Amino acid sequence: MKIINYNVDKVQKQMDLIVQDSEIIGSILCSEEGLIIIDTFNYNSIYNSETIAAMAASMMFSHTFGFIPPNEIILTYDNEKVIIRKVFSKKKNLEFLLITIVPSKLRYFRRHINKLAKIIQKNI
Repeated sequence: MKIINYNVDKVQKQMDLIVQDSEIIGSILCSEEGLIIIDTFNYNSIYNSETIAAMAASMMFSHTFGFIPPNEIILTYDNEKVIIRKVFSKKKNLEFLLITIVPSKLRYFRRHINKLAKIIQKNI
């Protein structure tokens, strides 16, 4: 997958704003292979973005258990939820993964994730 002429800086800034203005812990945009394009986690974060992206890509595309690969997976833990969603760019005819971690008690988290997905679809 080649990354050419993407508005990555613009998308990074918009994703950072949404994460800062909400209770989202962090968000990652990566390729189908798990290669990170945009990461909104701080450098001192307890979350390892590379591992999260690789595991998400593996879950979405490698382990289908006889089913068609899913469009979204939600992993629920005691303190957080990990939402892994496919985002398709019609402009580039490419599929990306949007991985978002939110507190488990956060209500209406899909609104924030939908905003992130629209930014990606519009600009990449």
